[in-house]
Amino acid sequence: MTEFADAPYRFFREGTVRGRALIEAQSAADQAQIRDAVEQAVKSAHGPEGPWRIPLPSIVVVARKPA
Repeated sequence: MTEFADAPYRFFREGTVRGRALIEAQSAADQAQIRDAVEQAVKSAHGPEGPWRIPLPSIVVVARKPA
């Protein structure tokens, strides 16, 4: 659950190195437009008022060193 409609944007920007690099490569105006578009998409899909339960994809990788 999140109180922020821009949570997916924040996750992408603050949670991954590549995401941050992609976002920061944009102008401030474009960053604002991206964030606004994400907020509108969340509100369209999950309702106009939070808190929102927004599913985010994840991948878990497990590895073992061969004996």
